Amino acid sequence: MRKRSHFDRVYRKGDRWSSDYIIYHIIDKEDGPARIGLVTPNSLGSAVVRNRVKRVVREAFRKDKKKFGSCDFIVRPKEKASTLTNDELRKEFLAGFERAQEKAEGS
Repeated sequence: MRKRSHFDRVYRKGDRWSSDYIIYHIIDKEDGPARIGLVTPNSLGSAVVRNRVKRVVREAFRKDKKKFGSCDFIVRPKEKASTLTNDELRKEFLAGFERAQEKAEGS
């Protein structure tokens, strides 16, 4: 997702779920591929750290895109996400998304 209107729609109408390391905002779509939006606050760390986190999350999304179905979601890493290794961050992202999606389907 790139447009502010897409982000606003997910924030307003979507479900919110939080893990220890990442906050998820999810909204189901009727059709089309899943889209991801990343928000990395300055409190996460330096530009190098923020870019690493974004790179790892994007790569995990790209590799397992079929798992995400047809939804738009926003990923906001918390400060302590910068302490995770790349593999731990990838696993946390995927596991957290599955829990967030279950919550969204249940409500």
